[in-house]
Amino acid sequence: IETDHDQVTVRTPQQPTLIRDHLAFILLLLCASTTLISATDSTAKKVVDYDVQFKESGTQYTEKIKVDTDKQTELFKVPAHNDVDGSNILHDFKANMSMLMLPDKKICYLLPLSRELPSPKRLENDLDHAEKNSSDETTTIDSKWAVDSEITNRSSLSEELKNFCPDYPIYRVYTMENASASEKTETDGAKPRSRRWVYSPIYDSRVCPGGKGYLSFSDRSCCSRVGGYWQLRHRVYSHTCYSVRYCYRWWWFGYICRTRHYVNYVYCYEYKCMVY
Repeated sequence: IETDHDQVTVRTPQQPTLIRDHLAFILLLLCASTTLISATDSTAKKVVDYDVQFKESGTQYTEKIKVDTDKQTELFKVPAHNDVDGSNILHDFKANMSMLMLPDKKICYLLPLSRELPSPKRLENDLDHAEKNSSDETTTIDSKWAVDSEITNRSSLSEELKNFCPDYPIYRVYTMENASASEKTETDGAKPRSRRWVYSPIYDSRVCPGGKGYLSFSDRSCCSRVGGYWQLRHRVYSHTCYSVRYCYRWWWFGYICRTRHYVNYVYCYEYKCMVY
């Protein structure tokens, strides 16, 4: 305020400056809001859940799938149905391994990651397309596994696999093609015995529930007296499955979706006295 005798002059801020300041402030708020919304959306889309309906041998069930594109994992949860055990299987694409959990049997198996599985991002896209397209064709892929040793030192596992099965024992498995499951072990007086499997004890982790994993002298004598021979046998201990939807773009007609049904059989071993 300037005073010059009887005249009083009042200086006010320039109008254009006020408008610029207000516009800059509003623009700053808008940018901050947009950034916050984008960050929230990005975080929310890292983990996506799906409930997919399947029918097997006349039985309808819901498979729950969780896709995490940040951790690069896929989780499939399948309830028990027909003769199939209820199971959860986690695919860790960073570790290139899978973990199969059987809650009812309180056990976990470490498997190599199947090369045929889609990546988490591809799976997410395919499941989104599958919601709008029916799947009439199903391909079944069977895998047969034999139990190896228990993993006692879990430090070699990734955090995702380690946290997936904290309460149950974890066993490595290998394909049945690498297992000598068809070799026979026979007693004296029957047939020539296989030198590789002559009464070799079966690891506890591989023995079938209620089965015989070790042959005592008494066992060998009893089987021999009845004219029999000992044979190493294997049978299915667990039967699990999960299904994956695959979608392909068919020119301008849209997407065609198919289903791959993955079945895992885990085998156990036992000695049986075979009598002619």
